Amino acid sequence: MAETILIALPAAPEQAPAETPWWRIADGAVIAHGEDARWLDVLADPAITVDLIALAPVSRVRLGFAHNADMPVRQAVAVARVRAGETSLGDPETLHIVAAAMSGADGMIATATVANDAMLGWREWLDGLGCKTAAIVPAGLAMPYGEDWHRASLAGETVLARGRTIFPDEPALVQALAAGAAIADVDPATTDTELVALAQTRPLNLLTGRFAIRRRWKVDRLRLRELLILLALVAMLGLLIALAQLWRIDHAANRLDAEAARAASQALGKPVTIDTAEAELDAKAARRPGTGGDFASPLAALFAEMEGNASVTATAIGWQGDGTLTATLAAPRAEDINRVLLALQRQGWTATAVSRNAPDGRIMADITLRATP
Repeated sequence: MAETILIALPAAPEQAPAETPWWRIADGAVIAHGEDARWLDVLADPAITVDLIALAPVSRVRLGFAHNADMPVRQAVAVARVRAGETSLGDPETLHIVAAAMSGADGMIATATVANDAMLGWREWLDGLGCKTAAIVPAGLAMPYGEDWHRASLAGETVLARGRTIFPDEPALVQALAAGAAIADVDPATTDTELVALAQTRPLNLLTGRFAIRRRWKVDRLRLRELLILLALVAMLGLLIALAQLWRIDHAANRLDAEAARAASQALGKPVTIDTAEAELDAKAARRPGTGGDFASPLAALFAEMEGNASVTATAIGWQGDGTLTATLAAPRAEDINRVLLALQRQGWTATAVSRNAPDGRIMADITLRATP
C-alpha cells in the first residue's frame, strides 16, 4: 500500500537532529503523527511504499500571490516569478524562486522565495539521514484561506494568516500586521486535513531548477541481458552474411573455372583442368602455323571481365593462328554481353560480335578478340 510521510524541515538545518514533527498519511487521512524520529523507521520498512514530502518552514520561505491578469497560465507564472525576484530583499543570485498556478484558485499564481543556503542546508540534512524527498512544499500553504485572522501550530511553528498574508507568530510582525485584531485558533484536526490536501496536490514544489531531483540511471538487469542477447544475435547474423557472401564468391569463381576448363577442352579437343589449360593452349598455339600470338592473354582478359559479369557465360572458345581468339558468349540480355565487350575495348583489345537468339531465349554472341595493332 502506498503511503506518504510528511515531515517538517528544521529552520536551522545545520546539525539539526532527526527528531521533527511528522505525519503518516494513508487513504487520504493522517494515521499517525509525532515529533520524534520514528518516521525514519517507516521509510526503512521494505514492506511499505512511501513517498517522503518535506514542509519548508514559514520563517524561511516568503509566499506571494497574484492573479494572472487574463494572460496564458505559462506566461502569468513566468511574470509572477520575475516580479517576486524584483520585490525580494537581497541579491537575486542568492535566492531560489518558484512560481506555479494554484488549482481551483480562480487564476491565482503562488510564488515562493527562499535562500539558496536554506535549500542547500535542507538537502544536506536529508542526505545525512539517507532520505530522498519527492517534494519540498512551503508549509504556509496549509493555512486556511479567509478574511479573518487565524493562528495554527504548523510544522513546528506557530503561524498567523489572513487571506494571502502568512507569517510566523513573532511579536514584531504581529504588532505591525495584526495588532488588536481577533485571532481564531485553528484546531489540529483542520490542520491535519489541510496537510493531507497539501501532500496530495503539492501545489508548489521547491525542488525545481537548480534544485530539481536528478534521476540516476539504474541498470535493469533484465533489460541488460536482453540487450546482450540482441547484440550477440546481430554479431552472429553479420557473420552468417559474410560467410554467405564468401560462399557465393567462391561458387562463382568455381563456375567460371569450370567454364574456362570446358571451353579450353573444346578448343584443344581433349579434356584439361583449369590448372593445365593455359599451358596446353599456349603449346597448341605455338605449334600452329601463321603469325602465332599469345593465346593466354586474350583468354585471361575475357574471363576476367566475365568474372565481373556473372550472367555472361562462354559456350565455346577457339583460337585462330593469326592471334585471334573466338568465343561464343551467352547471357539473358544483350546489354550484359555488350558490357563485357566494351570493357575489353577499353583495355585496348579489338573485339567484334555477331548476336543471335538461342532456342532457350538467351542472347548468343559470336565474338572475336585480338590485340589492337
